[in-house]
Amino acid sequence: MTIPLLPLCWLLTLAIVLGTLFSPLSLALSGLLLFAVLAGFGWYRHRHGAPGRRRHRLIGLLLLAGLLVVAGGRGYFWLQQGLSSRLPLAQDRSRVELTLILEKVERFPNVVRLYGRVTELDEAASLPLKRVRLNWYLRRQQVPAEGELQWAAGDRLRADVVLRAGRRFANPLWFDYEAFQLLQGIDAIGYIRQVHHWQAADQWQLATLLQRSRQQWLAALQRQLPEEVFSWVAGLVFAEGRYFSPQQWQLARNTGTLHLLVVSGLHLAIVALMGVLLVGLLRRLVQLFWRRNLPAGRGMALAGVLGSCGVYLLLSGGGVAVQRAFLMLSVAWLLWLCLRRFDPLLVFSLVLLAVVAGRPLIYTQMGFQLSFTAVALLLLVFNGRKTAWPMAALLPQLLLFIALIPWLVSWQAPVNGGHLIANLVAIPLMTLVLLPLIFLTALVPQTPLIELTAKMGGWYWQWLEWAQSLQAPAVQPAASWLLVLLVCLIAWLWRQGIRFPLNLLCLLAPLVTLLQPLAGPQLMMVDVGQGLALIASDRNRALVYDTGAAYSASFDAGSAFVVPLLRRARSRADYLIVSHSDNDHAGGAAALLAFTPDGQRYAGQPQSFIGEAQSCHNDSWWRVISPQLRFRFLPVSVRGDGDNNQSCIVLLDWWGTRLLIPGDIEAGVEQQLVSRYGHELKADILIAPHHGSLSSSSVALLEAVAPQEVWVSSGYNNRFGHPAGPVMARYQQQRLVIRNTAQHGALTLNVAGQVTFTRQGWQRPWLYP
Repeated sequence: MTIPLLPLCWLLTLAIVLGTLFSPLSLALSGLLLFAVLAGFGWYRHRHGAPGRRRHRLIGLLLLAGLLVVAGGRGYFWLQQGLSSRLPLAQDRSRVELTLILEKVERFPNVVRLYGRVTELDEAASLPLKRVRLNWYLRRQQVPAEGELQWAAGDRLRADVVLRAGRRFANPLWFDYEAFQLLQGIDAIGYIRQVHHWQAADQWQLATLLQRSRQQWLAALQRQLPEEVFSWVAGLVFAEGRYFSPQQWQLARNTGTLHLLVVSGLHLAIVALMGVLLVGLLRRLVQLFWRRNLPAGRGMALAGVLGSCGVYLLLSGGGVAVQRAFLMLSVAWLLWLCLRRFDPLLVFSLVLLAVVAGRPLIYTQMGFQLSFTAVALLLLVFNGRKTAWPMAALLPQLLLFIALIPWLVSWQAPVNGGHLIANLVAIPLMTLVLLPLIFLTALVPQTPLIELTAKMGGWYWQWLEWAQSLQAPAVQPAASWLLVLLVCLIAWLWRQGIRFPLNLLCLLAPLVTLLQPLAGPQLMMVDVGQGLALIASDRNRALVYDTGAAYSASFDAGSAFVVPLLRRARSRADYLIVSHSDNDHAGGAAALLAFTPDGQRYAGQPQSFIGEAQSCHNDSWWRVISPQLRFRFLPVSVRGDGDNNQSCIVLLDWWGTRLLIPGDIEAGVEQQLVSRYGHELKADILIAPHHGSLSSSSVALLEAVAPQEVWVSSGYNNRFGHPAGPVMARYQQQRLVIRNTAQHGALTLNVAGQVTFTRQGWQRPWLYP
């Protein structure tokens, strides 16, 4: 029995994926069932064949089954190996002394982030850690000793640290924080309390030398280049995207051009082309001056591709996307060098198998799904087919835009017709003009190149701003997965040579999914860690109370969780209420303002709000958002001191269920609230005041509200001890059903009054319990 290599690659890839999802017993039973079905089918079909042929088919089936078992075992044991070195939940917030060798250093305005390999742990800590990510917070009481801010890869550091398990952010989204940590090989996160010893690395170690050379080159360019040019060079040559401003990142997200700011296969392909051109130029120069005929250029072209791409791989830090593209380019060029003809789909399948076998959980990442889908579609449509240049320029972008919509919508990324318009200009401008200029500027930072790069970069951002202003209708989840079948139909029709105008009509047909369907009602308390964010939506309209924290300039709960969940519910943030100015409640407000710029905004501290907002302390009349969604503020005349007691107090009526949302008010304000409103406070669900702290949830408030449930929004094992033990006892005395995002993940209420949460039912094996 001959096993075709192409389907074999796909079967083995699928077996590796299944190995990460199921136990060995279930995999073995499935394998036996599959083998029995295949053997039975083979026996039934070939029962009259020659004995020798039947024996060969049986050997083939056994070989196939053995390969599938090995592939499934690869996925399972890779996952178990990663989980075995992960910080156990029982050891969360452990304070240990450890020694690590730094592998990567990232500098931000208020923190230095260190990635390191653990070499020693104190004897009292029996932890199996291999690699950790630590923050050094630049506070006045933690000013480091001289030279410590010059930390670089290869340095040895001994410090007293607090370690945290990576258990957080369980929301009904495709983003998987814990899978991402496993892929990065990070066994624990935490922060440094005190540095005991720091030793610079040997300057002549290869890894240290390369890393230091890269950092010195980057620092030299930062001194020579203006900020608007340096951000391009740092972001696309050195993969240091933090030098792009948050506004630029947001603009790229809103216009669907984020892939152009992240180092990927597109950038590596440009580098490969530049390497081929450079080798060709050198070959001609050698022939011109030495007057000698050199051998054919295939081998030299391969050397140019691998050499230039290898250098870029080192400069960009060797990200997963660049490694994947480098592997695919290397395999393709080697086969081109060795063979007259080869199947590009086979190259694609081999690279897919190699990437998944190397890091089995890579399939959980958005970049992997988008890049491999894009490459597969282009190969299926254009492999072995000649296309006129106008269609060759427009058709790939249109096909990719349509084909990637289901994935983008599933990841709750913004998708609309304006993204296609933005990419039609942004992609050629980036690939043909900006990228070559950026690479040349990095090599030769001269004034003419700097000015030209700055001008082209300015035009690039201006084009994206214009594309964003179009406000095209968004693609919605209800129709997006129909595009899978439509794209397959389009690819088949194109391969059949269907002529104009039928081919154009087929290409434009999927754009009907831009129509806006009605959304279903939803009420959700989002798992934002230690913070608060609540969404109440009905028929494409929604109220958002608080937005979670901002963790860095490039990551906040608003853009990472609240906005994607609003897109999932197909709703706008018509009303945004930010209870008070603390980061854990207001940190993600900027993302919500960008998502719905014309919404109504209220704040407990309008003077501290990042935009214009009305005060929530002026009136208490009901505001109707939809027939089944309304709310009122409950201001009190006497308020306590501090930010917490300035919180907006909201009574929400959603599909007949009432919720009292008191923000972070303390017991004194609770007493004023009870005295003024009394029985009007009665609600079915109480959102725990101040995350269940000792200063809140007084008996008077609980008796006045008389809720059936209390919802607590807190981070797992947070440093504040929320919810406090006495408060939990108070809830239990009132016989309340307690639901906590730290244990349950995001909490969702449906119109029937049933509460579901993310951490229930079957869970992926790598998630913390």
